[in-house]
Amino acid sequence: MTDNTPRLRAGDQARHTALERLEWAFRDGQIDFAELQERTEKAQKATYIDELPTLTQDLSLPANLAEPTPHAHPNPNLRPNLHSVPDEHHSVAPNAANNHQPARIDSSAAATGSKLSIGIFGGTDKRGPWTCAPTHTTMAAFGGTGLDFREAILTAETTVVNIGCAFGGVDVIVPDHYQVDVDVLPIFGGTDVTGKPGRNLPAPGAGQAPKIIVRGFVAFGGVEVKRVPQ
Repeated sequence: MTDNTPRLRAGDQARHTALERLEWAFRDGQIDFAELQERTEKAQKATYIDELPTLTQDLSLPANLAEPTPHAHPNPNLRPNLHSVPDEHHSVAPNAANNHQPARIDSSAAATGSKLSIGIFGGTDKRGPWTCAPTHTTMAAFGGTGLDFREAILTAETTVVNIGCAFGGVDVIVPDHYQVDVDVLPIFGGTDVTGKPGRNLPAPGAGQAPKIIVRGFVAFGGVEVKRVPQ
């Protein structure tokens, strides 16, 4: 008897779940970078939902990542934007530096905040009113990723951004009244932080200001952290 059940299309949330599982397995040492790259490309190109489980079925995953792959309720924050991260000169209103908006922190959204962004042979940006988990991992290889925190909804007073970048670039935009701590290891690459001196930059009068910790490594690529007026 022929099964006439139609194949379901894969959405952004289903692809993101697969990518999150792959990223966890990579950090756990279950797959190497070449396998991560190969499987990530397949996940990003998946048309149907049944193409995704084969990419992760051989992985040992924690309970919170081993649930069935979702295919409904798409999250607009997961839709990639392939445009470059905007330059501060094109988006900052006059005198904006003197009118800091209070940071939006919603600890109740920690479980659903964005935890992962990947740009492999392509680009992914997080910008606008997106929700960031307390720890966000961004990976770029032969591509780029961008994280813009000016309108982001944070879920903790301290947000950790883990960066893994090889032959690519990562841009991080942070409001200038936030505290910033950057500890990125460059290997035949570079890390540039605006708002010198130093790379550990306390915000002016930042008693209760949120803190963004940027750490990780960059090889044959670049990481740029920009502190700009909100």
